Amino acid sequence: KYIELTFDKSQPTLFRCLTNSFKYFGGVPKELLFDNMKTVVDHSRTQFNKPVYNEVFYSFSKDCGFIPKSCLAYRPRTKGKVEVVKVLLGNLNEFSTVEELNGIVNKLREDINNEVQATTNEKPIERFKKEKEYLTSEPNYEILEAYFLSRPMNRKVPKDALITFQNKRYSVPPKYIGKQVTLETKDNFLQIYYNQNLICSHQISEKKITYDKEHYEELLKNSTLDSNSIDYVCQTNLDLLDKL
Repeated sequence: KYIELTFDKSQPTLFRCLTNSFKYFGGVPKELLFDNMKTVVDHSRTQFNKPVYNEVFYSFSKDCGFIPKSCLAYRPRTKGKVEVVKVLLGNLNEFSTVEELNGIVNKLREDINNEVQATTNEKPIERFKKEKEYLTSEPNYEILEAYFLSRPMNRKVPKDALITFQNKRYSVPPKYIGKQVTLETKDNFLQIYYNQNLICSHQISEKKITYDKEHYEELLKNSTLDSNSIDYVCQTNLDLLDKL
């Protein structure tokens, strides 16, 4: 099973999650079964009618190399079920940030995959070793990323001047704290705009936090530190962030 934390149900988010799942499994299933959600079908499959797939989704499926299958409407027994929400509700007091919640979701995914399942009497991680050979080869991820990395996104800048993008955090100038900024991606760079003006740009990274030194120094100027201390504290903390 693959589980990922998301904050909307848009089509680009669906494409991103599917792409991440292919990376996680190391390949693509020959067929994928979907619910009749609007990001997948324009007209649901019924007992009498075939589904009409969304044109962009169908193009995505072709580039991935899988055949989409649609559940019969109002037939819940054809759908899988994972009790994710109940587990998360039981952990409400254990996180206060997006990163902590994401950690809980990732741990839940690994726990589920390492528990013996009643239907197969096997751990999914062990069963997967037998079934992995049926996956087709991994797709061209650069082609797939074009489906979800070009859409502008809005973020409100929090007090630490770090906005979240794909579960990673990137800095913006502190003067924009509390303001709404727009995120766009281009050539593997995250570009951040305010009122259509480019205010900063970061190379998209796998690091948990990407902090521009000038942004961090500006943030520290509001503290009680003197100018010499600010430079030392800034460099020390940025070195620590690079190791995360």
